[in-house]
Amino acid sequence: MGTARSDSLARDLLTPANAVTLTGALLSFAGAYRLNTSAGLALVIVGRICDILDGPLARRTHTSRFGAMLDATCDKLVALALLIASYHYRIVPIIFLVLIFAYHLTVTVLNVIIEHRGTAARVTQDSKRTMFLHISSLIFFVGAHLVQGLAHTVLYLLAVVVLAGSGWFAAKSIRGFAAQVRAIPQ
Repeated sequence: MGTARSDSLARDLLTPANAVTLTGALLSFAGAYRLNTSAGLALVIVGRICDILDGPLARRTHTSRFGAMLDATCDKLVALALLIASYHYRIVPIIFLVLIFAYHLTVTVLNVIIEHRGTAARVTQDSKRTMFLHISSLIFFVGAHLVQGLAHTVLYLLAVVVLAGSGWFAAKSIRGFAAQVRAIPQ
């Protein structure tokens, strides 16, 4: 009996997708540490590309609840690291950092409520789009921080437009998670 359970556990933990998830998170953390440099920006970009690839890889090889939770946890931790680094290096205006943090805090609280009530939270496409747009806007802000002249202006405006565009998906995402909370009997 113990062997079958340990085999199942190993199969859920030791997957190519989980390795890609952890690699992407580690690269992103290293990039956040050096976010005020081109090398830091490159590490974040490669790390986030890994994050994009881990889901399709999991669907082709082996999906698990653990893998989904690992991916979501790494995404939140990376977002937090990038927010902290953006604040530390004064890359992103504080109001934008507060808005991004407030969204992620709200979604996290709603997910905790859902999980506490014994139901698995359903991640929506809107929440995935919001995360992608938030990280993309942070990357554009970093790019603007690293260059001067017209390129700075273009990247900065692009960052603001992408972040503003995320508002629609963020609102839909929060409404979706709130509906999940309301649908669970207390």
